[in-house]
Amino acid sequence: MRCSAAATPRTSGSPTESSRLRTGCAPRGRAWCSRALVTEGIERDVGNYLFALVHRRVDLPRQGSTAERLFAIALEERVEQSLNRVFRRLGLIYPPANIAAAYEGVTSSNTRLKGNAVEYLENALAPEHRGLVLPLVDERGEGERMRLAQQRSAIRPAGYEQTLEAVLQSDDAWLRACALFVAGSRRERSLLPLVESNLSTLNVLVRETASWARLAIAAGG
Repeated sequence: MRCSAAATPRTSGSPTESSRLRTGCAPRGRAWCSRALVTEGIERDVGNYLFALVHRRVDLPRQGSTAERLFAIALEERVEQSLNRVFRRLGLIYPPANIAAAYEGVTSSNTRLKGNAVEYLENALAPEHRGLVLPLVDERGEGERMRLAQQRSAIRPAGYEQTLEAVLQSDDAWLRACALFVAGSRRERSLLPLVESNLSTLNVLVRETASWARLAIAAGG
């Protein structure tokens, strides 16, 4: 059993579609959205961003297998998707065209566009959103964001096996499936208890990959 990169959730779509990303908003547009629920969703996405960012920074083994390369890609995509979701949620309670332009700016390699976007966010966002979003997009760099992850969510960089352990216990079904693929491919007997803990999950992909990984580890004896 192996994961397929095509199964990675995408974040394209309209602002009303993004309201279904566990914001609690009815699919009728911005007027129906609870600001508190949107803020709760942003907080969750910021946590997902920091979690994926920290574990993405862990060095892969020199000769990465297909499973390990897929896992690295999944973490990278989760960083990008989490930031995208943050801005889609912002578009539910702020002018969506302006927020979309700001997202294009902060993800641009053009320093002028990025600076203008950050300046707009500094002025336009309420304090509770500014404090959540700006640390992800301003000029402080990934080192500062790693420290932010430790301070805000107690997420600390560790070795590769510790990253697998953390992901296997996370709420992210896609990342768990990819980590299970790595555990099985590497015949990681030390991860067998965590592999088995995923056998009872409701998510079919995770459950089937866990079953495969358990058999692969047993066969590797």
